[in-house]
Amino acid sequence: MARVTTAGGTVGLHVWAGLDAQAGYGPLTDVAARYAGADAVNLLGSYWVLGDLDFVSQLADAAGLRVQQTKTRIGTARLASIDHLVETEVKSTPLGERITDDVYRRIVDGAREELRTFVTGTGEVRLPITGHLITAVPA
Repeated sequence: MARVTTAGGTVGLHVWAGLDAQAGYGPLTDVAARYAGADAVNLLGSYWVLGDLDFVSQLADAAGLRVQQTKTRIGTARLASIDHLVETEVKSTPLGERITDDVYRRIVDGAREELRTFVTGTGEVRLPITGHLITAVPA
């Protein structure tokens, strides 16, 4: 990355915080693992693997960059419903191809229960989602 940065330039990165920092997606992944097995965490957890800022700093160093600043922010993921959330997160990953219809239904039912506090009066889902903004310069 450092070799493509112009002189005096800055690289901006965004990574999602780890799964343990995700108030909504953490429980969703737990529900999936409960019914689909421990591999569900790996199959649904790829978004969250760069959530460790020390690890991201090591990657930046290896790329010839020096992290100048990090900022953690919490945003909101908005989805039409719990069913839509599960469909998006499960069926768009290899997990969706590895489970039966019965297991999928159990994940949906479990997510409806586990994530009910994130559902609005209109049935929409508003999940907090935590990410890190990182700025780095050539080392």
